[in-house]
Amino acid sequence: MTTGFSERLLAIIFVIFSKYTALGLIIAAKSILRFPAGQEETRAHKESEYVLVGTMFSLVLGILNGLLALYALNY
Repeated sequence: MTTGFSERLLAIIFVIFSKYTALGLIIAAKSILRFPAGQEETRAHKESEYVLVGTMFSLVLGILNGLLALYALNY
């Protein structure tokens, strides 16, 4: 829960300051979690899909909230 909140907060901050390439930092940091060591391969693959889908959904929400904040600040 804290990780998702932090992802969205960083995405909002990056969008407000027009640092769109820094959003790749979030994806790169989350890719470390994709393949945990010591787990069965099929289970790890299934869990990594959930992590990626959750990350993408979280980033989309963060980007949309950042764009809404930019819109509100400009008017």
